[in-house]
Amino acid sequence: MSTLRVPQVLVVRSVTHLEIELLKRPSPFIEFHNEAAEKAYEKLDHQLALRVYTVAGAACGELNPEDFVFTSWDWSPNESCAITIDRKILSAELVNAMLASLVDVYASWRIHLNVHENLAGGGTEFGAACLFQDLAIIEQTLCHSLNLDAQAQ
Repeated sequence: MSTLRVPQVLVVRSVTHLEIELLKRPSPFIEFHNEAAEKAYEKLDHQLALRVYTVAGAACGELNPEDFVFTSWDWSPNESCAITIDRKILSAELVNAMLASLVDVYASWRIHLNVHENLAGGGTEFGAACLFQDLAIIEQTLCHSLNLDAQAQ
């Protein structure tokens, strides 16, 4: 059984509780002093989104990633990356691979992970998590699905 490689796992009951926890760790709003700084940030944001999308796509194996992974590629100046995956590819290994992206220049960033049942078929949301370098805030449904009950605090 694999566990998350993050110092702390905080389990919350619902997406509402996840949002309450995120209020305690607000994302920064970055103001750019010139166009070059904005372009540099946009490039960083895109590189992280591409890295996370590639990791999730690799978790699909022989399955078509377009049916199991979605990101909008939009960016905001808030050191955040969002991705939606199908529950079928959810694993602790995938979450660990996403967490491994939060190093160096991305150490202060976060990844918003949304998991859906049957993503390609427009299924319902199964659960959500927010991944930081030092903390994973995970909805209870995902915690159970990832077999993290013993690791959770």
